[in-house]
Amino acid sequence: MNDLVQGLVVPNPPCTVTAQQIDGRSIIRVDVEPNQGVLFALTVEANRSEYYVRRNGSTYFARPEELAALLRARAPGTESH
Repeated sequence: MNDLVQGLVVPNPPCTVTAQQIDGRSIIRVDVEPNQGVLFALTVEANRSEYYVRRNGSTYFARPEELAALLRARAPGTESH
């Protein structure tokens, strides 16, 4: 799983991968450290990066305005809030 994350996500996110047993089932847990303002691209298909955001405990495709706001916040001469 760690190799998969490292191969598909750019830049590589700081994360920890562990295997656990819960209710007799084997699961893989991926904990990703918070990184506000960092854009991570998931590239499953060549030349087609996807971006996601967390909202209210769920994961969604990033909306164009969310990506634009993150890029504006990272631009030189602008302040991050």
